[in-house]
Amino acid sequence: MSITTAITHQNNFRHINELLNACDDDTRVMLLTTRDRHGRTPMHLAAARCDVHAMTVLAAAGADIEANDEDSMLS
Repeated sequence: MSITTAITHQNNFRHINELLNACDDDTRVMLLTTRDRHGRTPMHLAAARCDVHAMTVLAAAGADIEANDEDSMLS
């Protein structure tokens, strides 16, 4: 399961945490900064779902909470 799939399924914050903890630093950065075709990061997706647990896990892992998507929307 990808990180974006884990985020879009409710109550998968534990799986997100497992994914981020199971990889090396370079892979973790790639997971946290990957963008979909609209420029949204995993943090954007979690914020759009109002998933506080996922946002907390992502922020603790180093996700950029001030990243903009292609419409200049903050995460």
